[in-house]
Amino acid sequence: MLELRHAIESLSAYYAASRRTESDIEQIRTCYKRLIVSHSRQDAALEAKADANFHLAIAEASHNVVLVHVMRSLFSLLRKSIRYNLENVYAQTGRFEHVRDQHYHLMTAIINGDPDNARSASDRHIDYVERVLIDTDSQRQREARASRRALGAITL
Repeated sequence: MLELRHAIESLSAYYAASRRTESDIEQIRTCYKRLIVSHSRQDAALEAKADANFHLAIAEASHNVVLVHVMRSLFSLLRKSIRYNLENVYAQTGRFEHVRDQHYHLMTAIINGDPDNARSASDRHIDYVERVLIDTDSQRQREARASRRALGAITL
C-alpha cells in the first residue's frame, strides 16, 4: 500500500501545488487542523480517518479526475493502512511531532504553489513512514529471537 501511496500522493501533491484554488487551500487547512485535533483525542480510528481525509483533500486539489477517483476508491483501504501505520509509527514517543511536521510542510508547499517542494514533502513523508515500519518490524523480530533464546536458556 505504501508503494502505491508513494506514487499517487507524490503526483497529487505536485498537481495540487500547481492547480490549487482558494477553496482547495481552505479544505486542506481544515483537514490538517482536524488531523491535529484527532490525535489529541487518542482515537486511532478517528485519527486514521482524519489523516486519510487530509491526503484525499490534496488529491482533490490536484484537479486530476483520475487521481481523485483512485484515491476515493481506495479510501477504505487507505484509512485501514494509515491506522496500522499510525499504531506502529507512534509506538515510540516523538514520532507524532515528526509526522505532524511532515504534513505541515506538505500543506505549506501546496499553499505556496511550489510543486517540486510539494512532491518532495510527500515523498519524504511516505519514505519516513516506510522506514519506521521496517525498523519497528526489525526490532520486533530481534525481541522475539531474544525471548526464544531466553526461554531456551531457562529450560536447560
